[in-house]
Amino acid sequence: MTPLRLRCICRRITSIVDNCPLYWSRVLCLVRDDASWKAILPKTKEAPITFRTSSGISPKHQAYELRRTSAAYITRDDPELPWNKLLTVIGALPALRELELKRPHFNMAHYGELQLNAPNLRHLVVDSDATLLTPLLRSLEITRFTRDTTAMLRSVIQASPSLDTLSISDIVSPDTPLWPSTLDVISRSQIATLFVQLHNWDRMDLPPAVHFPTLRRLTTNVPTPVLSSTLEYLDTEVPIDQVEVMLSGVVAVETLKMSLTWQLPDSHEPHLFTILPRCRTMILNNGRSVVDALADFVTRIQAPQLEHFTVHFHPSVSKNAISQANGVPPCLSRNIMRSSMRKAHRQLTHLSSFFEAHMQGTVDLNVHTQHYDDNACITYRISDHLIRARSKPGIELHTIFPSARCQVNHRHADLASIAYSLTAFAWPSVNKVSIASSPSLTRSRRAPHIDPDIFYATHKEDRVLLRRNLELMCGVRTLEFDITETVYRNGSALLLLLAEDTTVCIWPHLEQVRIRGVRQRADGSSVLGEWWKQIKTLLARRLRASQSGSCAPIKIIIASDEVGTWEGKGAQSQLTEVQVLRQSVQLTYEQL
Repeated sequence: MTPLRLRCICRRITSIVDNCPLYWSRVLCLVRDDASWKAILPKTKEAPITFRTSSGISPKHQAYELRRTSAAYITRDDPELPWNKLLTVIGALPALRELELKRPHFNMAHYGELQLNAPNLRHLVVDSDATLLTPLLRSLEITRFTRDTTAMLRSVIQASPSLDTLSISDIVSPDTPLWPSTLDVISRSQIATLFVQLHNWDRMDLPPAVHFPTLRRLTTNVPTPVLSSTLEYLDTEVPIDQVEVMLSGVVAVETLKMSLTWQLPDSHEPHLFTILPRCRTMILNNGRSVVDALADFVTRIQAPQLEHFTVHFHPSVSKNAISQANGVPPCLSRNIMRSSMRKAHRQLTHLSSFFEAHMQGTVDLNVHTQHYDDNACITYRISDHLIRARSKPGIELHTIFPSARCQVNHRHADLASIAYSLTAFAWPSVNKVSIASSPSLTRSRRAPHIDPDIFYATHKEDRVLLRRNLELMCGVRTLEFDITETVYRNGSALLLLLAEDTTVCIWPHLEQVRIRGVRQRADGSSVLGEWWKQIKTLLARRLRASQSGSCAPIKIIIASDEVGTWEGKGAQSQLTEVQVLRQSVQLTYEQL
């Protein structure tokens, strides 16, 4: 394209933009000083404008254009020209479609009374009590909950039949006796979405249940018992005994999110069962710990269509008594408290039957480790063929623990033992086990994270429990795992367990072991490491066991990105050492 042609195109674009008032009305919302306001405002001509308050713009300039304003975002007030007074005295605002009043709470006493007449207003955020004439209002957000809020809501609901979304929030302690009467007023509306967040309140008594004929989404941190056959989404943060009452009136709920950290009162008598016939997603945001009452509550929920369940465990961590002066490096100065592990084991044993009841036929278990800046998370995900066919997550258990950083050969088993978490999924129906690890998400220049070998146990209690759980998973036929740096240097504790020469064979039906992430040296030869010795030991052990009929023969699949290098150099020389096992073992290579 020639320079002349390019200049013609630029002039054409500039001409179109300069003669587009709607474009400049949007740009006006971005200005931050009086000079820019005065320069851009004439270009908007008669188009409806959008503005946002700023310390560099005089309120009188924006107030003068209120009648042609379609959207206003007000985050600060001027003592000489308070916005509540300006919006009241100006009268009707037919062009206004969206108004947000989000000013600091500490200065609310100076805002004054607000009387808003906006016949075409659709969305409103208000931070003070007001008299509203908004017949077409569809979304209302109230950020200050006072004694006058109930009366304001009553008038809005009567005058705005199209109100669809209501949000009530406050950062100060509300007057709790007001909530039952407010809830009763809200129930007379036709809203589909209700959001309630009232902070700094103590335990509130459960108000009487009210009927919501059109409610579809409810998010609340105060007791909000509703009777609704249309509610599909419930996100609540109230005591467990009050959640039970709330769930009894919303049997059509499909997504349930619960933030449960309250202990139950001593006099509580739990419901026998909570039936949710349409629930497909259940997420527990249980904070720092899982109380016993929560595990008991979950096991009494019957959700036959459940496809996604998530719960988090945060084991308590203690410091080792041995100091660094005695030769213990800082990266080994912490471990998970034994009492925390035993508590998790007890709760997961209780939850295991609930998890298994929602699986159909054989299931797959995926174990994934991910590091963050200061923490690491092991995610256990279980799914059956129906859940996988719908591309749903299945049942997820997240165990979060402090991440380990070191540059030496440490195992860090006491921060990542799988023995207790595996209790939740120790079933004969487990058919496939996949173990993976993702790169760290941190960008820190400190020592790198270590991928712990989650099957490595130092305590006898852990080793006994781990072996028992693995023996209960007697239906496993396929094992997949990644060759991480830890596995390359130290081998895999799971391979050692599978290769143990004992009377009871772990996973006797294991038929296929798929190994991923095998690295290559610069000369193209394979970097087999310690894990390869363990593979050969496992093959020899299974060969002897298969001759007696106690185990099935194994097929080893080593997956590599550069499969061509395996045939000629390092791999083939290693394979010759196991040629005697060809009768019962198949070793193949395939490219990912």
